[in-house]
Amino acid sequence: MLIDRPVVELKDLFHHAGINADAVLGPAPLPGARIVVGSRQLAAIALRYGVAWFPGDSDQSVSIERPGSPIGHDRIVAAVSRALRQAGAAGHLAINLEGEQLPMVPPNSRPDISIDQMVFDRNTGAFRAIAHIAAPRMDTVTTTIGGVAKPETQRVIATHDLTRGDILNDSDVRLTWVAQDDDRHDAIRTLSRVIGMQVSQSILKGMPLSRRMIADPILVARGATVSLAVDMPGLEVTAQGVALAAGGSGHVIPVINPSSHEIVQAVVDGPDHAHVLPGSMPTRGDNANPYYDLAGRQP
Repeated sequence: MLIDRPVVELKDLFHHAGINADAVLGPAPLPGARIVVGSRQLAAIALRYGVAWFPGDSDQSVSIERPGSPIGHDRIVAAVSRALRQAGAAGHLAINLEGEQLPMVPPNSRPDISIDQMVFDRNTGAFRAIAHIAAPRMDTVTTTIGGVAKPETQRVIATHDLTRGDILNDSDVRLTWVAQDDDRHDAIRTLSRVIGMQVSQSILKGMPLSRRMIADPILVARGATVSLAVDMPGLEVTAQGVALAAGGSGHVIPVINPSSHEIVQAVVDGPDHAHVLPGSMPTRGDNANPYYDLAGRQP
């Protein structure tokens, strides 16, 4: 028999309970639990209320079950978090509850959870308290809960797997809380620090990002043809060269003139574009590292 109320009535045990069908016999099982009424108890109840029922040759019983739903991890953690702050815990906390079985509540109900007698060890993060759980159609249940609460800090994490060379946008990362145990000195804590940056190694979904995992995007590849701006008093000259190294925005790279083999130091300021450092004197590149033209050939 399945019931959804806090009491067991006579009609829950007998199909033909008669005029006393609504008589209350006692408390119902907690949500998600069941009780079994054996044949001897059934016979006594039938005799008391005048129900025409007699046990047969074999033992008979009635099982009373009550539907239940889990309280919800987020609801109990929110209640514990409030109690921990009142007990002196500071900041944002990662709360891990012990594997104790919490009572269920009636389906579609919003339980009221209050926490008292909180004992919190600031050194270890361990806590223990008493939880009072109340919901419609259910008597208040009191139980002991415990666990560990550790401080958390905000970190930027990947929303999906990232591959080396990816340029990050706001759909690739998000800001979340992680345990300070996992914190790093090179941790990234703001989204603006990573948007537009290039991934320098593979990053798995959910992994916190660190500064060593990203770099300025490469705007000039080694061996690429570069437009060079040369600033002179009252004049700006544009020339072509070949990059001897890769670089991102603001990086200084050597650029060689394929015809004269002269090398200048230039600051990358855009895709395949750079400007020659003021005062940079060209040097001969006869003994420099070989470079490559657009066709991949060494001159």
